[in-house]
Amino acid sequence: MRKAVIGLFLVSAALTGCAATHDTPRHTVGLPAAEATPLTDAEQLRISDAQQRLIGTCMRRQGFAFWEAQRLSLAESRTLGYILDDVDWARAYGYGSRLVAKDAAARAANPNLAYRKTLSTQRRQAYDKALDGGLDVPVISVKIPGGGTVSKQMGGCVAESEKKLYGDPREWFRAEKTSGHLRSL
Repeated sequence: MRKAVIGLFLVSAALTGCAATHDTPRHTVGLPAAEATPLTDAEQLRISDAQQRLIGTCMRRQGFAFWEAQRLSLAESRTLGYILDDVDWARAYGYGSRLVAKDAAARAANPNLAYRKTLSTQRRQAYDKALDGGLDVPVISVKIPGGGTVSKQMGGCVAESEKKLYGDPREWFRAEKTSGHLRSL
């Protein structure tokens, strides 16, 4: 289970990226819901990059190495929706399997997984605890629209980074999962 959680975290980190943008950021914290707007792909990637840096800082403070994930570029990772109708984009970045293969290669080459494998059993357990808090951390669950429940651990450097980025990680997780599943409905 632990390896699956770590793998899921590292996969999600590998799927995201960072790119410079000159867009004016839209801050939604404290705005009425009618004025809040969804983040752009570039803004989402910037947040992901910030989280990677916060996790890396925390992991180094705990005595471990941590590398920021190699991510797809902003153009490659843009939100496409259900139908890809941009032929020029598909010619430049591929469609389906080319992007999946590139992402899989990035995940396979993830230096954090390779580093973790080199650690002794005791150090690997300490690494896992530093990263996500270990097995005894609180788990939060959210009922999502359309049915079902999504859960996640709330510990370690991941939780610390979320607290710094979002203030209340429990409320952020609830809002993010609820709104994400509403879009699919």
